[in-house]
Amino acid sequence: MPEAPQPALPLGAPPASLSPIPTPQAHRDEGDGDVATAADGGGATPATLVDVLPEALVHNCLRRLTLGDVRRCAAVCTSFHRAALAIEADVHALERSAVEGSDAVEEEEDDAGPRSSSPSQYRPGPTFANLPNLVRANLSGAQWVNAEVLGALAAHCPRLTELNLSRCAGLDQHAALALRRSRSLVEVDFTFCREIRYTVAAQLRRAVPTLKTVRRLPAWLTGVFHCPWGELHSYWPDGSFSFTRTTQSRGAVHELEECDGGAFLKDALLYIDAPVWLGSGPQQGVFLREVDRDELPEAERWAEGERSQVLVAQSMEHMTQLATFPDFPAAQVPLTESVHVSAQGSDGREITAMLSRMRVEPLPDDGEQPPSSLRTELDNAAIDDDFFEPELRQAGEPGEGEGEGAGTATIAQAIAMALQQMGVGGGGGGEGGGGGGGGGLADLLDLLEEHQMEQQ
Repeated sequence: MPEAPQPALPLGAPPASLSPIPTPQAHRDEGDGDVATAADGGGATPATLVDVLPEALVHNCLRRLTLGDVRRCAAVCTSFHRAALAIEADVHALERSAVEGSDAVEEEEDDAGPRSSSPSQYRPGPTFANLPNLVRANLSGAQWVNAEVLGALAAHCPRLTELNLSRCAGLDQHAALALRRSRSLVEVDFTFCREIRYTVAAQLRRAVPTLKTVRRLPAWLTGVFHCPWGELHSYWPDGSFSFTRTTQSRGAVHELEECDGGAFLKDALLYIDAPVWLGSGPQQGVFLREVDRDELPEAERWAEGERSQVLVAQSMEHMTQLATFPDFPAAQVPLTESVHVSAQGSDGREITAMLSRMRVEPLPDDGEQPPSSLRTELDNAAIDDDFFEPELRQAGEPGEGEGEGAGTATIAQAIAMALQQMGVGGGGGGEGGGGGGGGGLADLLDLLEEHQMEQQ
């Protein structure tokens, strides 16, 4: 059997609030429901032989079980019942291994034969009903985490402050918002939960007064990135970001995907200040991987405990993304500089990629939350409902120059507006992009490529 974590504190008397744990069935008298034990008057004989086992031995046996199995053992006899109450009361830190394998649905027979359990059938919710002293829970990678599980943690674990839900693939936004019932949560980790968007972080912060950190990015991706082209790119744990440039400068990470078994990451960004021709949907970002100290010469290695360095790869060809991370040594990319390398494009061609090695410094203040001004901008951003919940917005009239169709222009209209803003073509707005005929679009693409090079 897997060994559960040792209790964090010495055993104490189980609190009365843990009474819902199963009452020993073998000890219930048919008449009045009283439990017969050796301590009863008249020297009554225990209902089962296990009642005579020393309590220390019973406790030492039960603490090695998963929590669900501890609850089952509580129904065996009075001594098991007492030990189970004490074990649950002394759980301060919980690992996923202490839960799994105990409350899974048993194999069931149906007309088609045996039916095995699956992650969607797994129901561990009752496991969390009697953990009043639980402070930290690590459920990373658990596929059975759902609204029932998170609702039980929020309602029955009044001291829970840290919750790790990273890589819980089945977790969606509806389930995550079950944590709004918590009144103690300080930090929750949703890293690599693909369905968890920035809107979850915003809503949880408003609903849970104690909540300080909602993590959607790994620690090595949070901080101030020093880009070779002179910009500073700041990323906060919840995925919000701010760049030191005038456009496409603020927003939130829409998605962060692990690629090639976690060898590198691929991101997609949502901007709240994107130009109209770019659209309001998520934009393909860059490929990233953390630089290992051992990859670098001794003179370039940073001290243990200092912030890391990150290698960033992006395509230099318009409309063609990278297929994988370029195979190029980090040591050959000077710090805070970029090099051009050959890489495979998403269309199968060999293309040119820019590889940059960036220094990452700590965020200002405590770095746990973005500045209030950025949070307000993100909460009020008029971004498509698929990405930001409507309740995050503040209702209001369109601003000057904005109509009901703002952000919904056709491709032809968007090109015409962009050409006019960039001083290309006659601004007629007809087919072909405003007086420039078929050359208007080509001019626009050339200008966009030049603009991209300037931004980089």
